[in-house]
This record gives sequence, C-alpha cells and structure tokens, in this order.
Amino acid sequence: MLRNISHKFFILFGLVILLVMPTIGVSAQASLDCGDGTILNNAVLLTLAPVANGDTIGITVLGIDGFDPVVGVVTPQGTFCNDDKPTSTGIRTNLPTTAQVDEQTTSAQVIYTNSTGSSASVDIFIADYQQRYGQFLLLIDGLDTTAVSANPQPAMRYQALGITLDERIVSSPIPITAYQIGVTDNMDPFIRAVDTSQTLIGECDDSSPTTCSNLGSLSGFYVADSSGNIVAGDTLDAALQYAPAQIDINGTMGNQMVFRFMSVNNNDGPYMIALHMGFAEGGQQQFVPNNGNQNNPPPPNNNGGGNNNGGVVSNNPPSGGQHGISISCSNGVTLQNGVEFITQLKPNETRNIYALGINGFDPVMVIAEPSGNIICVDDEPIASDYEANLPTTGSIPSSSTNALYAYTNNTNQAVRLSIIIGDYAGRDGEFLLVINDMYFDFNANLSTYEGFTVTDNLASVTTYAIDAGGGTFDAFLRLVDDQLAPVVDGTGQTVECDDASAVTCWGQSYNMNGSFIRQRQSIANGSGTDAVIRFVPSPSDLNKTYYFFINNQLNQSAYYNLAYHAVIATP
Repeated sequence: MLRNISHKFFILFGLVILLVMPTIGVSAQASLDCGDGTILNNAVLLTLAPVANGDTIGITVLGIDGFDPVVGVVTPQGTFCNDDKPTSTGIRTNLPTTAQVDEQTTSAQVIYTNSTGSSASVDIFIADYQQRYGQFLLLIDGLDTTAVSANPQPAMRYQALGITLDERIVSSPIPITAYQIGVTDNMDPFIRAVDTSQTLIGECDDSSPTTCSNLGSLSGFYVADSSGNIVAGDTLDAALQYAPAQIDINGTMGNQMVFRFMSVNNNDGPYMIALHMGFAEGGQQQFVPNNGNQNNPPPPNNNGGGNNNGGVVSNNPPSGGQHGISISCSNGVTLQNGVEFITQLKPNETRNIYALGINGFDPVMVIAEPSGNIICVDDEPIASDYEANLPTTGSIPSSSTNALYAYTNNTNQAVRLSIIIGDYAGRDGEFLLVINDMYFDFNANLSTYEGFTVTDNLASVTTYAIDAGGGTFDAFLRLVDDQLAPVVDGTGQTVECDDASAVTCWGQSYNMNGSFIRQRQSIANGSGTDAVIRFVPSPSDLNKTYYFFINNQLNQSAYYNLAYHAVIATP
C-alpha cells in the first residue's frame, strides 16, 4: 500500500557504507571489552549500517522475563557501553510477539552521534549482566530512509541490521522478528531479509494476518523512542519473522542474516527498528517465553489508572448498593459497576481491544485471562484519536480517556478472555467496545464465542458486525444461549440479523450508511450488508451469558470488526 505525498528531491551526503559482518565461527560466542572494566561475555552481535554523518541514533535494549541487558556499541569514534539506564524515560512498547514490555531499572541504552564526516557502521553487542540466556527487545530510533533512497545505486537503497548467527540463536524457541515502524504518516516501510550469499529469505511491505509471517497489522501496536515518545504502528508498517529452527548455519545460509530497511516508492521519512529475539544453550532456554504477563513497574498514568497486571475480580458484589462487577487492580484502581464481554482468540492471534467513552464516560478496561491474571487498562495515548459514529451512539469524538490493549494469544490453543468495562468513577453511562482485526475463517469458524454476560446494571447492548474495509464480509449475526441454542423472542422469532437496514434483521432496522469506526489511519465504513442486533435484557436474563453465531454470507474467509454499544444503568 502506498501513501500519496508530494514529490521530493533527496541528496545523499557522505558515502553509504556496505554492511560488513565480522566473520565468527558458528560455535563462537561474541564478547566485548568495554575498556572500563566491563566485559560482555556470551553476547549477541549485530551490525547497523549506514549511520549518516551528523545523525544521532538511540539504541535501547529491554529485557524480557528477567533478562538483564548490557549493551555495547563499537563505533569509529570509540566503544560505548551501558548496563542500567541512569535516567528513566518511561519507554513503553506493545508488539505482536512480545505483548507489553516496558522500561525497567535494568534496561540498557546508548545514544550515539556520528560526527566522523562520513557514513559509519556500528557493531552492537547485547548480553545479560550475569551471562545468562533469554530474550530481549532491541529498539533503534533516529533512522531515516531519505538519504539512502537517493543512492544512485538502486541495490543500495536501504539501511541494514545484520545478525551474526550461532548455535545459541538457532537453539532458541523465540522467532527472530524485525519490525519497521514509520514515525510519520508519509513513511511507508518495507523490509527485506537476505542471508550470507545475499539470497532473499523473505520480504514484507504492509504487515497483515495473511502476509509477512502472519503477524497481522501493526495498527494498535506501538513502540517508543529513546526519549519515551510513543511511535504508533499502522497498517502500512512492516514486520518480518524467521524461526530459528529454519536456519541452517552449517549450510548455504551461512552465519549471517541481514534485515534491509527501506521505503516503498520513495515514500521516505524517519522510522524505528524493533528487533525481538532470543538465544539459548543446548536448545533449552533458561527463561519462560513472554506471554504478556510481565510484572513491570506500572508506567506513569494520568488519573491514577494506566496499564497494570494483577488484581482481584468479584462478580458477586457485596450488599450496600453496589452493582455489576467489581475489580481491584494492583495499581490502586478499583473498577466498580462494570459489565462483562467475552472473546475467544485462536492460537497466535492478536486483537486490538479498545473502549470509547460516550458523553463523558471515562472507560477503564480489565482483561481477565483463564489463568486468573488480569490486565488493567485506563487512559491510552495511542487511542486518544480513535472515534466512531454509529446509529445508536451518534458521533463519538476522540478523547484522551479512551482505553486500548493489543492482546496476543501466544499459546498453541484457543484462549477465552473476559473483558470488563466500567467508568473510572463507577458512574452509569455509555461506551463503545470495539474488537478489531477479527478473522472469520470460513473453514474453521471460532467466532461463536463472542458475547456478553447479563449483569444487573446492563441496561442494553447493541452489537455491530462490520466489514473491516475489504468489501468481502457480508455480516450475519444470530444470538445463542450458553448451550449455543438460538434465542427466540416472545413471538417465536429468532433473534438474528442479516442486513441491518432490511426486513431480514430482527427488531429495529438501522441505516449504516455514513457510519464508521476509525482507528488512526484505519477506518471501517458502515454499509447495508453490516449486521446489528439491539438486546434489552429482561429480569429473567440476569446472570445469563449470550453468544453470537457470526457468519459471512459470501461464504469466504474475511476480516471484520465487532463493536458493542453498552448502556450501564444501576437498577
């Protein structure tokens, strides 16, 4: 996908240096003497080139699951090493393969400015402080494709990050995943991976669930630069993944893998690299692969909320006038008067889940996992410009109080999640819960388990199934009970909907023309083939759970968005 921008002229200052990787035996372990008494042993070696003269890059390493990173950067101007960052900048990240990983006191960072007068190549060494094995997330900011795209040699129009492969890396169960995320809207990333002989391994333009290693769109995900500034992903960003088990370091591939970062049709600009990888000894990793439950210190928050794991859930509220679901998060936030929705994710599936408040409602969202772990989410800056306009909600403008979480099921089996939404102050009101990036698999549909629980404070819920933008999803909704039997009303009619504006839809008809749900650059426009069901519970429905059977009337696999407009009113 291309971004339309005005024509620009680019001038290349200095020389673009070819990426030259040191020759290291496949059983060797990289090491670095920092010159100050610090020695990095059992390190991973990477090489970045070119860094243009005058450019400043930030190199940050976040450990995952207890990995305590130390980073060393070898440049033409000397060697620079860092163990623990001296000052916290509040770096926060959330990517499909890592879930949320935030800066800790053990994070490492080097800021480098190339003042050599020409382009430079830098070697990056990453090790654990105690020389252990594990996994980490490398972030590099300050990069820009503008200069390299002006190279008169088309074959050299890229910046490259090379990995020196050895038996520790190919023994790790953690896939090597490279992300390229544009800092500005006019940057359209493209990644290409090659081996030692420059043979193409893979490439990625716009990451989607059906391309680029099936990682899905990066819309809703984010990284942060060395100063803590959030860089949001979108549908044009790229991600490329390679499983270590596929790497034969003794064969034709050799001991090098190089990711080349460039742009599409010179839609250039600044970007960031995020590299998630691991290394192990003898095929056994000493740390458990990240599952999104990392116990990081809670990041700064605006009104006492923020993202945090842990807490206590109660759906049997005590007497004294409390209603709905109550949750106490370990960051001090207490969600009261909440309502529950249910979603199911297939193995390795990622979904963006977000809540937009209506008329002053300040949503707090809690995601409860089968293990009992809960993820508490309040104000999310990435979602501050999300908006929607649906028949029952009217216009929902952008708001700094919107809540967002990108959840990845890192297991090999389907996962059923509970999503609880309430107002920050426990007030009654309305909100829109949106679950993006849902994939209807015509051959193996698992979307039946999308639904809600009727609590005493749920006044109504209107459910929308909307094509995600490809024009290939003609929605059908049928309400079923917890035994998956169709629900019928008092007249014997089945509660189901084909086209929202037609007589084929139970209950009230809705004109979806002009409706939309917008998530940054991604927009889903309503159409006559969308499905809508408005459900008003009766006293007999209390504590029951209802699901939706979801189908595509075009009998094919496609993407769609599911949205719930809920009204909370205490009885």
